[in-house]
Formats: sequence, C-alpha cells, structure tokens
Amino acid sequence: MGFVLPSGGGGSNGVSFTAIRDRLLRRKSDGGDHRLITASGTWNKAAHLALLKSGFGLADDADKINGNNVWMRGYFISGGGGGAYGSYTAYGGFPGIVVVRDFWLHELPENITMTVGAGGSGGNWGGGTGWGSGGDPWRVFTDAASRGGNDTTEQKKQYALMLGRGMDPGIPDNTTYFGGDTGEWLRPNSPRGPGMGGTGLRTGAGAPGTSTRTAPREGGNSGVLTAAGARGGGYASDVAAQRSGWDHHVLFADSYGAGGVGSINNYALPLYGNGGYPGGGGGSGDYYGTAGKGGDGSIKLMNFIREAI
Repeated sequence: MGFVLPSGGGGSNGVSFTAIRDRLLRRKSDGGDHRLITASGTWNKAAHLALLKSGFGLADDADKINGNNVWMRGYFISGGGGGAYGSYTAYGGFPGIVVVRDFWLHELPENITMTVGAGGSGGNWGGGTGWGSGGDPWRVFTDAASRGGNDTTEQKKQYALMLGRGMDPGIPDNTTYFGGDTGEWLRPNSPRGPGMGGTGLRTGAGAPGTSTRTAPREGGNSGVLTAAGARGGGYASDVAAQRSGWDHHVLFADSYGAGGVGSINNYALPLYGNGGYPGGGGGSGDYYGTAGKGGDGSIKLMNFIREAI
C-alpha cells in the first residue's frame, strides 16, 4: 500500500510530497508473516517492539521500528467445538470464530490481558479468545464455538446461532452420504476460517456393529480461497494423524485448522478425528465412546512499518 503525503516547501503551490508505504515485517527465521501467540497471558508493548527489532524485518530495521510507525493486524481465533457423540445422528463440532482488528501501537497501553480459548473436548464447546477487557477501546473477543449437535434439529439450530456469532458461512459441500442437497448447515468447508468437524451417520439404529454404516464424512477444509494457506480436512484412515484436520500453514496469519473426520459409529473402532490448529472442529463420535476435540485457539499478529520510499 502506498501513500503520498505533504512534506512542506517546494512545488508550484509551495507543497512537496513524500511517498510512503506500509511494509510487512516478516520473521527472519522463516519468512512467516506474523507473531503467533498460543497461550493466555499479558501482551507487553515494549517486549513486542523488542521482538520486532530482533526477530522481524531487515537487518537495518531496528533503528526504524518504534511505537509511532508500526501498526498491527490481529487475527483472534477461538477454540473449535468438539464433536457430538452418544447418538446415532451425532454431528461434527463447529469451527472457531475469527475476528480481525487493526491497531496502531502508539494507541495501545503498555500491557494488555490476553485470553486464548481452548478447543472443546468431545461434546463440549470451544473457548473464546480475548484481547483486553471491559470497556477498553482495543477490546476484542471472539464468541465460543458450538459443539456438534446430537441430531438434525439441534445442528440446524446451532448452525444459525454460529452464523450470528460470526462464523464464516462457508461453501456448501453436498455429498452422496446424505442423499444429495442437504443445505449449508451440513457444510464443513470454510474459505476464510477454520474447517468444521465431519459427521458420520448410520443408516439404521441397531446395536453397534449390526446396522449398516455409511462412510464417514471428511472434515472441512480451511482457508480454501487462499491456496497457499489452505488446509485439508481429516479423512477415514487407520492412521490417527490422517483422521485429524491439518494444522495451519505456519507462515500465514490467515491460515487455520481444518476439521476432523466423523466417526463411522463403530463401537469397536471409533475412527473420529480431532480438529486442526487453530480452531478446527472435532469430528463426530460413536454412540458409546467420545468424539473429536476441537483445535485450540490462537492470536496472530501481523506487523507493518509505515516508511518513506
């Protein structure tokens, strides 16, 4: 982004101009575009500036970086919801909510309290992620992500609730496992946020091992509109790591966890998957066991320096 500002003196009207730009500060270690915060605690402005001087940008940036010429773009991601279980029609957990805010460092206090939400275990909601408190003008809070519904009625209700809380509405993902057009509330894919947990359903309600089982639904992809940051959902496999959603791409702030695969509701072998980090929804579980855990939340801080060019 470039700007042209008056600098005084010169020119036909007595004003000359200086071109400026906002330059992204990247991690020196790997070129990543953000600072990652994984746990609750206190953000300190002086420590943040010191980190930017030592670990981000070019070798000669240290003497340029100060609180007056640096601004941040924060990505605040809640923990993903755990998948539902204890039902033949249990659904996958909902993805974490993402809130994006910009801040000039000189407008922030020296210390800000941070809360990073945990992913919900099977049958439980994910935790919200917060920055600041009370009436702080820099206050940010992401709502909690719902656990999966135990039946169709509950899943539809929770889907509407999560849309109201800011969940990315995503892309419909209709599959033959559900007989064609099922509506967005069964959709796990997300173009701008974490992926939703997958769902596995029975075709009958007999004792475990006696009903005809459908194939498990894969977990939702995350960030599918950004090729570099897109992550794949978990899928049916005997390998646990493949059942869970991919974690984010570590180089990109706008990359998120994908959803875990839904179980086939097999009493002997519950093959659900966990949500990826951050914010992926956990896959649905089996009738008797538990279900996939949602991916933990995070805070990602991109940093830009405004400078003359």
